[in-house]
Amino acid sequence: MSRRNVSQQKRSPSDTLKSASLRRAPASFAIILILLIVPVKKSVGNQIGLYASKMWIDNQNLENPSGGGIFFSRHLRGRLSTRIEVSHHTYKTTYMGRIYSSGPAQMLADPEPIRSVAFINSLNFSLNLYLLEVRKWVVSVGGGIGRSALDGVIRGLDSGRELELQSVIKISLSYSVGTEVRISDRLPILFTTQIRYILFNPSVIITDAPNPFGDSLKGSELRLGLAYMF
Repeated sequence: MSRRNVSQQKRSPSDTLKSASLRRAPASFAIILILLIVPVKKSVGNQIGLYASKMWIDNQNLENPSGGGIFFSRHLRGRLSTRIEVSHHTYKTTYMGRIYSSGPAQMLADPEPIRSVAFINSLNFSLNLYLLEVRKWVVSVGGGIGRSALDGVIRGLDSGRELELQSVIKISLSYSVGTEVRISDRLPILFTTQIRYILFNPSVIITDAPNPFGDSLKGSELRLGLAYMF
C-alpha cells in the first residue's frame, strides 16, 4: 500500500519543468521591468550625430559598400530611445563578364573587364534599449525597420558600353548591438560604435534592365561615429 502511494506521488519531468518555469517567470518579468524603467545616468538625453560605415552584403555588385549617415535619437523614458537616420553607401568593383546589348536582337558580347558602381540610400527607424554601464561605457541593443533604394551602373572597360542597373526599393529589418562613451568632461560629446545585422526583402521586377538586386539580401554593418547629447 505504501509503495502504491509513493508511486502515485511521483511527478513527471514535464511537470517539474513547468513548475520551474512558473517560478522563474516573476523574476524574468521583474528584470525586464527594471531595464525599461531604471535610467542609465550617463546617456539620458537626446542625441544628434554622424557616423562612418562599412557593410558586407551577399551580392557581387554590392559586396562591401562604404559610406556614412546622420541620425537623431530621442530619449523616451528609462532605458528606451528611438532613432531615425539617413545614410548613403557606394560600392565600386571590377570583374570579368559580359554586357548584353538591349533590344529584340540581343547578342552576347565578348568577355571583358566590367566596372560596376552601386549605391544604397536608406532611411531607417529603430527602437533601442540601454542594457548596462561599464565605467564610462554604455551598452545597448536595438531593432529597426528601414527603406532602401538600390541602383547602379555597369560599364565595359574595353567596349565602353554602359548599362544602368534596375533600381529597386527594399524594406529591411535589422537588429544591432552598440556602445557609447563620453570623450569630454566639458562637452557632451560621445564616441559611438554599432554592429548591425540586416535582412533585405526580395523585390522582383519584370524589366529588360539588369536586376542584380532583386533577390533577398543579407548583410552586416560596422559603424563608428560621434554624437552630441542634449
